Amino acid sequence: MTGSEDVEMTGKPETPDLAGPARACVERARALEPYLVGLLRELIAIPSLSGAEDRLAARVQAECERLGLRSGLDSCGNVIAETGRGPLAVLFDAHMDTVGPGDTANWDFDPYAGKVEGGVVFGRGASDNKGALAAMLCGLAIARELEIGQSHCHTYLIGVVEEEVCEGWAVGEALRRGDVRADCVVLGECTNLNLALGHRGRCEIELHTSGRSCHGSSPWRGENAVYEMAGWIGALEKLAGRLPRSPSLGPASLAVTAVSAAAGSPNVVPDQCWALVDRRVVPGESTAEAVRAVLAAAPHPTRARAGLVTYDLPSYTGLRKIVPKEFPAWELDREHTLAKGAALAVQSITGRRPAFGHWEFATDGVMTAGRLGIPTVGFGPADERWAHTVHDQVPVEQLVLAAAAYALMPEALATMMSPQAALG
Repeated sequence: MTGSEDVEMTGKPETPDLAGPARACVERARALEPYLVGLLRELIAIPSLSGAEDRLAARVQAECERLGLRSGLDSCGNVIAETGRGPLAVLFDAHMDTVGPGDTANWDFDPYAGKVEGGVVFGRGASDNKGALAAMLCGLAIARELEIGQSHCHTYLIGVVEEEVCEGWAVGEALRRGDVRADCVVLGECTNLNLALGHRGRCEIELHTSGRSCHGSSPWRGENAVYEMAGWIGALEKLAGRLPRSPSLGPASLAVTAVSAAAGSPNVVPDQCWALVDRRVVPGESTAEAVRAVLAAAPHPTRARAGLVTYDLPSYTGLRKIVPKEFPAWELDREHTLAKGAALAVQSITGRRPAFGHWEFATDGVMTAGRLGIPTVGFGPADERWAHTVHDQVPVEQLVLAAAAYALMPEALATMMSPQAALG
């Protein structure tokens, strides 16, 4: 998480006293540490690539039932758990899918063993996002057990599918179909127990160049589509250095992430070439403008095409959606009651003022905040730098404190958003 700044929470006469409930949440979370670590290890042990989360979903739903949380599956295959009976709808979001481990020879340990060493849990998804998922389950159970926030909030936890490959679509489906409600959203992506207020948007752009094939022994008789693409990629490298910058979210960026070509055989000059561009956008930029600028950089526009990639991978339930891969930037004002309430909860649990910052990567906030306009904040265990790496990890202490903070947070949010509400 980047761009961190301290939150000023002191000297506010309207700030409620959460010391008692906070102590109770921390004590209970510490007592549950062995359970929490064991649960996370079980979640890590179940591979859950995008579109294949069914086994993990079944395990999460079984845990919800064990914890006494109302739960079920929606049409996407998201697991939805609920607790509380109050008017404020708080949605906790943690995705169940992970990226693959890649070449396991590059890992120092089995990525699916859930290794515990030196107070740290290691394994694929430990940081992104199974640590938060386990802590949220534990947090909701603590809140239910201690009757914290139950009369003020209806708290949902959604274990989301396919976030890694098309962030936002699955939680968006759940919200649009009424499977969950949300007056505010807490994303469990890595923040190192600080608070994230947004991130850049992104889009995926497919490039295509065409040429004229011929025998590889006489390349002058044809037009090589790969050479055409190479010239375009060189121009894009220069374009990347001229992109705008957001004062808070950081610079827009452009990266070519894949190149492929088609030819009849190894001794044929290819007449088709494709490439993918990962384009991160900042507020004030539109996806359409980004695509036009990429196309305009082609040396010979008549031989080039550029357009958004569309996503259509079916979920493990068989639900299929065609989604253009464009995801807007979003940002929450630090003076919003959600930001203040979340900061109050974290400070009450950890004893320190959390920092406000922004993620470098994208999250389900592209949908909840970027498209649907629901106030959204990020809070989770682990450091963003470990996500998608062979060192994927989360500190046990952060798991425990995150669980306690998730238990307290709905109460803090309800009290800040409705100052007249009494503590539960």
